Amino acid sequence: MDSQSQPVSTGAGPGRVLRLAAGASVLLYGVWMFDRASTPWALLSIGLHALPLALQAVRGPMLRVYALWFGVLLVAQSLLSPLVRSGYVSLPPNMHSTVDLRTPDAPGMPPGVRHITTDAKGYRVTPAVNYERKQGTRIFAIGGSTTEDIVLDDRATWTHLLQEGLKARGHAVEVINTGVSGLRARNHLATLAAVAQYQPDIVVVLAGANDWNKHILDHFQPGRDPYRPATLRVSALGKLLARYVVGPLRARFLEAPSHDRSVVVHDPDAFNAHKPMRALDRSVKRVFRPVDVSEGYRDDMLDLSQRCKALGVRCLFLTQPHAYGTQVTPRLRNRYWMTPPYADYTLDLASMMQIAALYNAWVQDMARREGHQSCDVAGGMAPTEDLFFDDMHYTDAGARRVAELVLPCVARLLER
Repeated sequence: MDSQSQPVSTGAGPGRVLRLAAGASVLLYGVWMFDRASTPWALLSIGLHALPLALQAVRGPMLRVYALWFGVLLVAQSLLSPLVRSGYVSLPPNMHSTVDLRTPDAPGMPPGVRHITTDAKGYRVTPAVNYERKQGTRIFAIGGSTTEDIVLDDRATWTHLLQEGLKARGHAVEVINTGVSGLRARNHLATLAAVAQYQPDIVVVLAGANDWNKHILDHFQPGRDPYRPATLRVSALGKLLARYVVGPLRARFLEAPSHDRSVVVHDPDAFNAHKPMRALDRSVKRVFRPVDVSEGYRDDMLDLSQRCKALGVRCLFLTQPHAYGTQVTPRLRNRYWMTPPYADYTLDLASMMQIAALYNAWVQDMARREGHQSCDVAGGMAPTEDLFFDDMHYTDAGARRVAELVLPCVARLLER
């Protein structure tokens, strides 16, 4: 039989089985990495992870092979992204979410629709900022969820209220909120490096809670591996898609900003519905009362201090407000979930109060020793339902109180 009369391979046999198994493995990985924080990104991720398996049905052998290589690269970039991540994290750019609170009697939280937006850089700022052209003194706020204020309207965050308060005193300022839930001191250091290009004059740093919770977890689970594969949304590929595909498509086809989330809330407890509340009632109770902050937190904060000096930026360090106290109402106590978060045990209340006081005292002492200003926000925040809707996060009234406490501290820096 000559070469022209030989049968054409249809891809059947062991090779086809291996290709199908490889494609199915990529799809199963995509299902395992389902992004519960963002349904659109979760669906996009599932679709991409399904492609290698789906394309095994086509006739072109090269396309089938390339599809499998695409699947390998898709999984590899997810696994490797956390290892090469710089520590810098922002909220999704051009986000527009709404929270419609319909509870008329929630302490400190009036009913109504709350708009939560970000600009093209993923920062919360109102009005929009031209980063190439400063309008007065530029102030960046760096922190975690207690800076982000993600359930509060753009005009109700403490950073926006600080901006309005400073303007009322005659200061031309832009206050830019870079906060993201879960960030620690190492991330704040990376954020400071990232915003340095935008000519900051003052940087307000609110850190502590996420670092002391890591301290607790590391103490009871020494050597635990903090590595987690990256979902598509936060992976290297996801960032490229957001910038060059998703963002331009939204701008091209949507007349109004996209609503990444639209939620109707009838009870403020729903803000933490996915979190394990009543944390102090966990069956396993432990005591942990360290005498010093964690080594990682100390080193990162000192590096942040040195970076402030190197950039010639005035940095203001805030103490971390919290709702740990012996006189809290049962309802607020039942909303505790960070003792520490997502653990199968809890510290006793006295330990939580002690570790919060330790970190707050340390940051004030560090600022004094390093020649920076500090502002004791925690000392002016009573642990009440009016100010906190759980053990750490603010109501609208709580954000107003934070702004009132930070305002004179920033004003003193401006008036020098």
